[in-house]
Amino acid sequence: MSIENQDKPIMVSVWCRTYNHVNYIKDALDGLVSQQTDFIYKVIVFDDASTDGTSDIVRAYAEKYPEIIHAIIAKENIYHHPDTKKIIADIWKQHLTGKYMAFCEGDDFWIDNNKLQMQVDYMETHPECTMYMHNALWLNCRNGAMKAGNPYKGKDEWDITAEELIMQYNGYPSTASFLFKREQINKPQFFAEVHASDYTTILYALATGNVHYSSRIMSVYRVFAAGSYAVRMQQNNGLKICFYLRMLLFFFKYDEYTNYKYHKWISKRIICYELAVMYGGEQNVLIAESVRQSMEQGNIFPKESLVYIDKLENQRKQELPAELRTFVNAYKHIIIMGTGEFGVYAARMLAGHGVEFDGFAVSARKDEEISFMEKPVYNLSEIPYHKEDTGVVIGICPFSGKWGWDSVLDSLKTAGIVNWHCPFS
Repeated sequence: MSIENQDKPIMVSVWCRTYNHVNYIKDALDGLVSQQTDFIYKVIVFDDASTDGTSDIVRAYAEKYPEIIHAIIAKENIYHHPDTKKIIADIWKQHLTGKYMAFCEGDDFWIDNNKLQMQVDYMETHPECTMYMHNALWLNCRNGAMKAGNPYKGKDEWDITAEELIMQYNGYPSTASFLFKREQINKPQFFAEVHASDYTTILYALATGNVHYSSRIMSVYRVFAAGSYAVRMQQNNGLKICFYLRMLLFFFKYDEYTNYKYHKWISKRIICYELAVMYGGEQNVLIAESVRQSMEQGNIFPKESLVYIDKLENQRKQELPAELRTFVNAYKHIIIMGTGEFGVYAARMLAGHGVEFDGFAVSARKDEEISFMEKPVYNLSEIPYHKEDTGVVIGICPFSGKWGWDSVLDSLKTAGIVNWHCPFS
């Protein structure tokens, strides 16, 4: 950004929230100040009272790049503050004054100096576009592996369909890829009642216009970064269950908000979150107990979601669906296909109703994938039982898109398996 442009209004306001990112924040800030644009952009860095030296780095960059970076250093951490969303909203309204907004969390970073210019150029010439996202590299902080995220598959760039945006068949785009119209900060309150603000930001953009996507890689998303929400959900069952319940409540409201325009896909997402609440946690712990523990740890939970707890607990305790019970009773051996989330759901569903199963199967087993949930893992084509004695329960999401489900059917056909049942469809 050149000095001669300083008298122009701000075109893009960039939000960078950071907390204890001392090992990451320099990468983020370097990518932010390196943008080459013919417009003014301003970066608001909110440091949530870091204790590891992140605050000092943020202050140093703000002093070196005062025309770009404005630092806000919190005196006390507000993550568990009951008014945290209002505090952030007030900061946004005061400091994020650009025509467009972009995100870059303190543990992510931009790697293309033309990122903002490309996105703004497109949105300026396509007023119907409410959001522009792009591809990103995913950096695994546990092993250093890096690969392209590829959340959407198509041409070099295109408008994403509502189905793809709601179902997210190939995972989520990185928030560091977002550019959207500032009006989005005025969206209805229920959009802010879930932690997944990246997902709800996309869904609000869908409800108000077109969402554009480029396959060009322009940022890096750190996966399994220390202290990240995803890591904490893995470590905290109550936090995970509360997240799923919040998402359930959100989708009921979003369905109504969009006049049921996307109900076909929203209903499938609701089923997925209901399954996650029922079978995503330990089966010997009541859903209500998981929620109570999470709230005691300071996690804010919308009381409206409490109405679903008893319903889902009762549903979890009900007998197996008749068709599934008939299927598992018909075979001497039961194998679950899949070792992902739905494989876990299937295993817990069967175990919770006293159904023994012999293991898991995958279409292509990795060398290290010899056991899962204390059961053996086989290649689908090498299950060590007679096929006529073996029933395969599909532990894979049936709402994985035509390509995804066709791949499941192809794997079954290739392995010569005809005795199978999917309990989630």
